[in-house]
Amino acid sequence: MTTLRERLTDLADEAPYPPDAPDLWDRGRRYGRRRRAGAAAVALAVVVTIASGVLSLAPWQEVSVQPASAESELRLPDRVYRPSPWTPGTDDTGPAGPLVAVVETERASWTGYGSGLAGVTPEGDYVFLDLDDQTGDAVGLSPDGRHLAYWYTDPGRPELSADGSGEPAAAGVAVLDTVTGETVREPLGGEWGVSTSILIWAGSLLWVPEWQSDEPERDEDGGGIGGVSVLRRVTAWDLATGAKVDHESKTFLAMLPGATASGDRLVVSRGGRVHLVGPDGRRERVARLSGQQAGTAAIDPTGTWLADLGDTDPLGDGNDDAGPIRVARLPAGHDGVLTPTTLDGPMVRGLIGWRSGHELVARRVVSGATAYEAVDVETGSRSTLLTLDEDLGSSQVHLAADALAAPLFDAPAPPSRHDPRVVLVAGLGAAAALGALGLLLWRRRVRA
Repeated sequence: MTTLRERLTDLADEAPYPPDAPDLWDRGRRYGRRRRAGAAAVALAVVVTIASGVLSLAPWQEVSVQPASAESELRLPDRVYRPSPWTPGTDDTGPAGPLVAVVETERASWTGYGSGLAGVTPEGDYVFLDLDDQTGDAVGLSPDGRHLAYWYTDPGRPELSADGSGEPAAAGVAVLDTVTGETVREPLGGEWGVSTSILIWAGSLLWVPEWQSDEPERDEDGGGIGGVSVLRRVTAWDLATGAKVDHESKTFLAMLPGATASGDRLVVSRGGRVHLVGPDGRRERVARLSGQQAGTAAIDPTGTWLADLGDTDPLGDGNDDAGPIRVARLPAGHDGVLTPTTLDGPMVRGLIGWRSGHELVARRVVSGATAYEAVDVETGSRSTLLTLDEDLGSSQVHLAADALAAPLFDAPAPPSRHDPRVVLVAGLGAAAALGALGLLLWRRRVRA
C-alpha cells in the first residue's frame, strides 16, 4: 500500500512542467506600479477632502482688511455694494477701524441665513461686525465712523422676549469702538426692557430715547401678543467725556425720529417751526417756515443755510414721498419767518447731510437705484456722489457724516464668495469618486 506522500510525489512527477516565463520580473514590476497608482489615487482623494474642508471652514483667508487705525482718514466710495453673505466677520479679521458706512444685509452661516451688519472701510473693504447681543435694526454710526451705537439684549432675562414679537426687547444701548473692538454698554430701566428706536449722533453726543415697555398683553393660551411702550426720557450721552444728561422734555423730543444734526446740536422741526437743541436740552427756535413742509429740516454746520423738502401732496392722497428742495439763508437774529426758495431740478426723497457749507447731500431714485447727490444751494447745480446697489434700500445704508465731506474714490466691488457648504460637498463627492475609481482599478488589476 502506498502512502499519501508517495501518491502526491507520483502526481507531481506526472504533472506537465510549467513553461518558461522570461517576462515574469516585468510582470511583477507592472503589478507593483498598478498597486502604487491605486494607492496614489486614494491618497489624492484624501488630500482633496482635507483641502475642501480647510477652504470651506476658512473663507476669510481670501480677504485682507487693512489694520485698524484711529488716524485713518475717511474717503467716500462712489458706490456701496451688497457684500457676499459669506464675507468674514470681525471675530476673524479683528477690528476694522473707522467705517465709512454700515450696510444692513443678509449674512450666512453653516446653519442658515440671517441678518447682519457689514462695515465699509475707507479702503472699500467689507467686513461683518460681530454684534452677538444686538436686537432690532436701529443703529447709529458716529460722524467720524469710529463708534457704532446699537441696542443690545440680555439672554439672561427671558422677560425681554415675553411679548412674542420675535425680536427681544432691549436691555440698553451699546457703543462699539471700531478701532479697539471694545464695547461699552449702558443698561436702561424697565422691568420689561425698552423698545428699539432711532439713535442719533450730533458730534460726539449720542441721543438715546428710552421707550420703556409695559407688561405685554396675553392671549388665551397665556402667550405674549405685544405691548405698549412709553417714552420715559431721552438721554444725551457724550462719548468724549462719558457724561450723560437725562432730559424729561419728552413731548418735544418725541420728534427725535425726524431730527437731524448740525454740529453738536439737533435740528428738530415741528409744525413749520425749526429748533436747535443743545447737549443740555436747551431749545433755541431758529425760524418759522412758510409754505407746506415735508420731511425734516437740515442746517449746515456753519449755521448759514437751512434746507427742507416742500410738500407737493399736503392732503396725503399720493404715494410718492418725493419733494422739491427748498433753501433759505438764516438771518443773524433767527426766529423770523422764512420763505424758502425752491430749487430747480428733480425732486428728492430725503436730506442726508452736508458736504460743505453750501453743498447739501440729498437722496433720490435714479433708474431704480438710490443715488446721493451733492446740491449747491447757492447755484442749484448737482452732481452724483455715490449710488447704492439696486437691491439696496436707503434705510439699509448708514453713512458716517464726516465721510460726506471726504474725497471721493472709485470703490471696488467686494469679492464674490461661494457657499463653503457647496465646496465641502463637492470636495467630498470628488474624494468619494476618486476613491471608488482607485479601488475599482486596483481590484481589476489584481484579478488580471
